[in-house]
Parts: sequence; C-alpha cells; structure tokens
Amino acid sequence: MDVFKPDRYAYKTQRDAAEASSALVAGASGNALAANLYRDVNTFAYADHKPSEEAIDRVIGRLNVDLDKRQKRSRERKNEDDGDITYINESNKHFNKKLERYLHAHTQDIRDNLERGTAL
Repeated sequence: MDVFKPDRYAYKTQRDAAEASSALVAGASGNALAANLYRDVNTFAYADHKPSEEAIDRVIGRLNVDLDKRQKRSRERKNEDDGDITYINESNKHFNKKLERYLHAHTQDIRDNLERGTAL
C-alpha cells in the first residue's frame, strides 16, 4: 500500500458534491458537510460508495505484482544434489565439512553400522 497515492481529484470531486448537497439543505452549516462527507459511528448509510473501475484495476494490478514477486522470490540452493543434507544453514554446513574431514576415519565404522541397521 506504500505505492498508492491518494486520488486528490476524486476526493475534491466528492467533497464538492457533498458541499452541493449540504447547500441544498435550508440553513446548512459546516456540520451538514461533515455528515455528508465524513461518516462516524452514528451514520446509517453503509456501503454506498462504489470504487471506480480504474481504482479496482489499480488495486488488482498491485496485488498481482506482489503475488508474482512472492512466487519468484526464492533462495538459491547451491549444490543441493551433493548427497544427504546434514546442515541447517551455510555456517553449519561448513562446520559439518570440517568435522567430516577430521573425524571421518574414526567414525566410518559407526556410520556404516547405522546405515546397515546393526548399530548397538
């Protein structure tokens, strides 16, 4: 919604129409303008404002742009086909590679037993 700017021309047109309708009332004051243009809790008129087709198209267009951005946004996953994933982030992946480099020879028997299902 940060890219939407208020339509000042439409607002001025609406305000002029409210002023014209309040001028028709005998002895109209500023409160009649407020009652016709600005609504509060005590106003009985509900949902009589219909947005223009241009405004609807503008909102739908913006929603479609946001939806496309959301669908296209994806973190690039590098080297995902390099076997089992034993990490939760890049730092953990780096740490796991260090552990494997230093302890691979000592833990090979344990990992083989776990793979076969014969670990005690």
